[in-house]
This record gives sequence, C-alpha cells and structure tokens, in this order.
Amino acid sequence: MTTLSIVGLNHASASVELRERFAFSEDRQLQVLTELNELVDEVVLLATCNRAEIIYSTENTDMHKEVLDYIQKLGHLSEIDFEHHFYVQHGKDALTHLCRVASGLDSMVMGETQILGQCKDAFERSFANDYAGKNFQQLYQETLRTAKLVRSETQLGEGHLSVSALAVELAKNIFERLDDKHVLLLGAGEMCELAGEYFKAVNVASITVVNRTLENGQELAGRLNCNFAEWSKLTAQLKKSDIVLCSTGSDKAIIDRAMVKEAMHRRELPMFFIDIAVPRDIDPDVNSLSDVYLYNIDDLKELSEKNMDIRQERASMAEYIIKEKITLFERQRNEDIGSVIVSLREKAHEIKDNELNQLFKNVDWKDDDRQQVERSVELIVNKILHTPISSLRKGLEEEEHDHKRKNLMDLFKDFFNI
Repeated sequence: MTTLSIVGLNHASASVELRERFAFSEDRQLQVLTELNELVDEVVLLATCNRAEIIYSTENTDMHKEVLDYIQKLGHLSEIDFEHHFYVQHGKDALTHLCRVASGLDSMVMGETQILGQCKDAFERSFANDYAGKNFQQLYQETLRTAKLVRSETQLGEGHLSVSALAVELAKNIFERLDDKHVLLLGAGEMCELAGEYFKAVNVASITVVNRTLENGQELAGRLNCNFAEWSKLTAQLKKSDIVLCSTGSDKAIIDRAMVKEAMHRRELPMFFIDIAVPRDIDPDVNSLSDVYLYNIDDLKELSEKNMDIRQERASMAEYIIKEKITLFERQRNEDIGSVIVSLREKAHEIKDNELNQLFKNVDWKDDDRQQVERSVELIVNKILHTPISSLRKGLEEEEHDHKRKNLMDLFKDFFNI
C-alpha cells in the first residue's frame, strides 16, 4: 500500500458551472497528466460528470503546493473559489475517500455502479502511459477489492436509480403520459444508452439517436432498435421531439436558444430538455423560452435524495467495511516491521546464548551465579536492542512513502545482517 494525496471537487462541493472547467477531453486529460507528472512521482486523473480528482504521490512534500497552484491555474480559480469548492486529503483520509468513491458511497446517486468502471479506466490510463507504476498498483488492487466487497456484502447498488433512470423519472413527473412522446437522444455513450433503455421500458412513442460520429450513433440505434438521424438533421429532429436528453463529449454547447426557439415555432406542446453532460450540451438561456423546461445534472439531486433513506442502512454497513479494510491495510503494512524486529531479537539472543554457553563451559559456575549472569546479560541485550528498535518504529511511523520505508527497513537489516 502506498501513501497518496487527493485534490478534487465533486457534485457536493461545486456547481456544474465550476465542474465544467475540469471536464476534459481524453487528449486534454493526457496533457494534464503529463504536466502533473513533472511535479509528482505518480498521478491519476479521475474525471466524470460529477467529479474531477487528482490522485497522486510525491517524495517531495513541497510539491503539494505546486499541485494546488497548478490546479488553480488550470481552472482559472481564485484562492477563495479553490478553498470553498475543493477538498485536499492525504494518507489514510485520502485512501478512505478513494474507497468510498469506488464503492459508490460518494456518488450523487448512492450505490451507482458506473463509478467503479470509471476508476478502473482512470488508473489503467495512467498505468498504460507510465504516469503511475508499482507503488499505485497495490493501492489500485486493494481499492477494487474493497469496492467489490462493499457491493457484494451490502447490496448497496441494488434497486438504485442511475442518473439516466432519474432523468426518465423526471420526465414522468413533467408529463402526464409518455406513450405519445417522441424522445431524442443526443450522443451515443453509456448514459444515452441507459436512458434509451429506460425510455423503451416506459413505452415512449419513438426514440431517435443523433450523434456526431455516424458509426457510433447507428450502432446505438441498432442496439435500442430505434431510429437514427445524421448530425446535420439535428435542428429538424428537435422540431419533432418532446423530450431531448443530451450526453455528449462536446466542450461547448450544441443546442442554443435560437435552435430551440425555431423548434418551438407553432408548437402547442411543451419541450423537456435533460442535459446530463459536463460540460453542458445546452445553453442555459434555453430555459428562458416559454413552455421549455431545461434540467441539468445538478437538478437531478433532489430526486436522488428522495431515495436516500432506502440506502442509508446499507451505506452504514459499507462505511464499516471500508474502515475495517483500511485497518487491515495498515496492519499488513506493519507486519514486515514485526518480522524484522523478531529476527533482530532472535539473532541477538542466539549470540548471547552461544557466548554464555562458552563461558559456562570453561568455568565451574554455581547455579545461582549462572542465573544471575544470565539475567544480567539478558538485561544488557534488551537495553542495547531498545534504542535501534524504537528508532526504527519511529522512523517508519513518521515516513509516509512506501519506498522510503522499504529503504529504511533494508538499511536496518543490512546494518544488523538479518
């Protein structure tokens, strides 16, 4: 297990407007990782629609400030914005947070399962590009094991509503019926696919997929057994749609006020837009139009919180499991210390016993005298061992970095030849 640090923001600490500043394309994520890798030893970037977290380790504690300064510049943040909306964690606190995130405990929809896959992708990306190595490998594996144990032991995700499912629930609240409604899915990713499946389950009149990449859009339409329209037909499709759900990877708004105003011309029914993309796909000004209802991912929080009580008991059990696992991590980390100390004591007492045997062999000692000498030598050996053992314990407790702990242990073993 390696010591780590985490700097980040999420749906609970920052609005979607602020989170948009840290919603990067894949190429931009690699660029950010490259720049951070010049400051720290190992780094992982976890970026989702609800969070952006930099997970890293460094030998040089002065680099913590460099990382914070980099993030402020990256997001064009004032010090006040950073202090109010970002969290910074180190060591055991950071490890606990990472396990909670991977387990779905820190998600907007508690227990959602997508986050575990997103954590895997984030770590694997860093491993593949040499931004993280063996020190993070054990951390990664232990985090995955903990998350899987939480899910299997608590059924935390059982019956949960995903963000896409919440969007459909919101649509059901807006409209009296959905079986006569036409749905437009803008995007061909996992979120749109999940939403499409939920809309099919409630028997909407039709579903149409529009996507910038023709092949991906057609594949999703095929899986959903629904319609597909080319990107150039987006405006025409808006005019035919009652519900529009957006989740693309665009770095700027795709649907603006003018497009929606044109779509609403001579339309009698309202239009319902659900924008679950970060950055947002729909210009917020759309919401100012009459009979147009626009909801973004933050608007789904209230609906999510209604289901919180159902999962709270399972969440408490999950928190307990994570606490126990981290305690076990710490115990395993200290097991090597115990074995080294035992080896040193055994070697010292073996030398003591051999020397006393030689002494008693050459001189005719009385039993009382022998016992007194044995006690005195035993006391001397223990006093001699006390200082190096105490120094080793103290050094390992104060040193947070695993490779430095290992170096200290190796030096100790070499010094005493154990």
